[in-house]
Amino acid sequence: PDKFREYFKFAVVRNPFDALVSHLSWAREGNRPVIPAHWGLGRCLLHNPFLFRHLSPSRYLCDSKGKLMVDHVIRYENLTEEWPVAAGQLGLPGMLPHINKSERGPYRDYYSPVLRLLVERCFARDIKRFGYSFDT
Repeated sequence: PDKFREYFKFAVVRNPFDALVSHLSWAREGNRPVIPAHWGLGRCLLHNPFLFRHLSPSRYLCDSKGKLMVDHVIRYENLTEEWPVAAGQLGLPGMLPHINKSERGPYRDYYSPVLRLLVERCFARDIKRFGYSFDT
């Protein structure tokens, strides 16, 4: 435990609404049988809302009391601007290449009002902790 406190720890978090759409897009690429190709995001979540629980950063960045266990949190949408802070602490290069980019439309286009509410409920802790909303 003492060694853990000595290290600089950081994490990258992503807007849950965007992360879900990105994960769905990834799961459909390369013939991955994770999600049937004809299922939309709504059907995936309504069929099994726990399917995407691993995308909740609060589950692995917080201790059992809800305390954040990292020193710095980078928001994915600000990765280019915020990466140099973490990189400087670790002695790493200040630039990151953008790889694995998917071709899809804006995440907001994938949501109905009901689906938006479902994600707001499933990821309420992450939305609140990291200051996200449907529009940010």
